[in-house]
Amino acid sequence: MRVDLLEAILARRQPRFIYTLPTFQNPTGVVMSLERRRRLLQLAKRYQVPIVEDDAYGEIYFGEEAPQPLKALDTYGNVLYLSTYSKMLAPGLRVAWLVAPEPVIERMGLYKQTFDLNTNAIGQWIIAELMQRDLLNEHLLRARQCYQHKLTLMLDAIERYWPAGGRVYPPAGGMHLWYRLPGDMRARHLLREAAHERVAFVSGELFHVDGGGHHYIRLSFASPEEKHITEGVRRIGIAMRRLMARRTHSDERDLPIERLPVV
Repeated sequence: MRVDLLEAILARRQPRFIYTLPTFQNPTGVVMSLERRRRLLQLAKRYQVPIVEDDAYGEIYFGEEAPQPLKALDTYGNVLYLSTYSKMLAPGLRVAWLVAPEPVIERMGLYKQTFDLNTNAIGQWIIAELMQRDLLNEHLLRARQCYQHKLTLMLDAIERYWPAGGRVYPPAGGMHLWYRLPGDMRARHLLREAAHERVAFVSGELFHVDGGGHHYIRLSFASPEEKHITEGVRRIGIAMRRLMARRTHSDERDLPIERLPVV
């Protein structure tokens, strides 16, 4: 988040709330600095705008300690903290939690009932059993080690199989790797080429509301098996080299920009 630009937006737009994913942001994997976090809290307090902190990946860290959530710095009670077990345990466990003032929780609970009546009961039971048996921390330790190893495999494969000129943004946690493609190569053109190799990724433009991200891609290292990570990266490298061999710099520049529909 460009906190340096936020104050002008708050003054001009007067938003109802600020949404942020400050720890291992999806798709970039970036962790918001302590200085920016403090500035964000100050601005939210000054303009009386609540902050919704989405901390889906906070427990999936690769360092010695987890980054502090924004909520830990909140002395004004202005941060509504959200997290989920779906990233820690399994994507099918659609169970999350909220830390907020009691009146806010009561109101949101009423609204939630109008959408789904109740959270998955079996999922809640599974999580309760894991916590009562003190298995969650052990699982998280294994998950962090596993994901970090998969990330290392992906980075090694990129260095081995991809052409020079791109830029990797290695995350310190989370599940995704952000990559800037070489030169003027566009993610959408590469995705089409990669489809011939039966491999896919997420184009960076899907994460932009301003038409940007054409030269970026997001790779996930959490779900694929280790052998598929290396092979998938190798196949994308084949697609990259084929695209670079077929299209000159001027060809890339002169291609018309395709527009994505807003869904």
